Amino acid sequence: MCLAICPGGLRGAVKSVPSGSPSSPSASAVDPELQLYGDLAVLFGQEKYAELISRVEARLKEKGESPASHFWYGKTLEAAGRLDEAEAAFGYAIELVPDGPMFHAGMASLLEKKLARIAGTGADQGGKATILVGRIEGHWKQAVSLDPEEPFYRALHAGFLLSRFRYEAAVQEITEAHDLDPNSPEVETIRGQVLFRAGAFEATNGKEPIRAIELLQDVARNHLETADVHYFLGVAYRKLGDDKQAIMHLTRCLEMLPDQPEATAELVRVHLGAGRLEEARTLLEAALTRQPDHEDLVDLQRELSGPEVAGEATPESIVRRLSEEGWRNGKLSPSEFRLLESVSGKLRVSREMRVKLLREAEGKTGSPASGFRGRDLTPLRAYALALTLVRMDRKISAEERRIVRTLARVLGITAAKHQDLLRRLKQAGGTR
Repeated sequence: MCLAICPGGLRGAVKSVPSGSPSSPSASAVDPELQLYGDLAVLFGQEKYAELISRVEARLKEKGESPASHFWYGKTLEAAGRLDEAEAAFGYAIELVPDGPMFHAGMASLLEKKLARIAGTGADQGGKATILVGRIEGHWKQAVSLDPEEPFYRALHAGFLLSRFRYEAAVQEITEAHDLDPNSPEVETIRGQVLFRAGAFEATNGKEPIRAIELLQDVARNHLETADVHYFLGVAYRKLGDDKQAIMHLTRCLEMLPDQPEATAELVRVHLGAGRLEEARTLLEAALTRQPDHEDLVDLQRELSGPEVAGEATPESIVRRLSEEGWRNGKLSPSEFRLLESVSGKLRVSREMRVKLLREAEGKTGSPASGFRGRDLTPLRAYALALTLVRMDRKISAEERRIVRTLARVLGITAAKHQDLLRRLKQAGGTR
């Protein structure tokens, strides 16, 4: 359909033809090339491809060159799955009118299909996908810069950025598209997708739960209230330490989708973090009867039956849990601070043992330059261990300070945040 590139139909086509170009309308209202563009757009939208090709061939025979003909012939080839030939046709249109935004948008959309085809095969010989990504980005930027007032170009660009997991850039672009036309249904459809996926990523993998909450609340208010939206809001609120809101959203998720094991697991973690062990066990046992092999539920069952929960903790078992099992979140929540406090009160180890443990923690993270992304939170586990051990003695060696700073850098924790964490630990129980 023409809507794939020109959201306003012929209006979109008219405003996209650059002034001063070989295909721009003259002072008179009727320009043959512009009229042809509109006619071909209608034929394409009606899927009258044979008639469209006949008009294109007649135009090229009469005039020799016609950017509108090349463009819509390319769209027809694209619809038939002949992507290489379509790319050549779009290339001719761009060569004739390099400042035509609709031609760049058409090329970008086509190249996205070629990229998807490569991804579908699972084979990328010669790095073709990387090259295509750069070309797609270039054509979308051209389309947006040549017609900055057209919101749909920005929306489609945001969709591409989203597919490349560039969440913040996608949010920024779709926000600008929305500001240009808040009432466009096409823009709003893409906006809902961008905000949801960006919010879900921030809730599960990011370091800013407040940002996740802002994005997901926008989705719930203006787009669609789903069980998934409530689930990720619950995750974000749990990381923020707001148990009341976390419970409300996770409960709402389970009302809408009763057999959602991830939501049940999150709800168990909320109760577990707050020390409500009976509530956690009751929820978990009910969930396990329905899904006894679910990985998260089984892990939580093991955690609830461990010696730390049963009150049989030893310094060795606590240290081992911190350094090997670690934290699930990308941020230390208030409940995790409470656990750190309880652990630090039970640890009684020599300075030599403490340095040994810190060195072991540092060895688990590698160098700061090695980078840790996604769900690999080993540095956070080590950092939590380091904070707990360092708090035990105000006489901290230079090597210990260096290791803790290294762990903070790996996690991207600023010096100010690091000091704030130490201050909160000290206020909670004093420094030994």
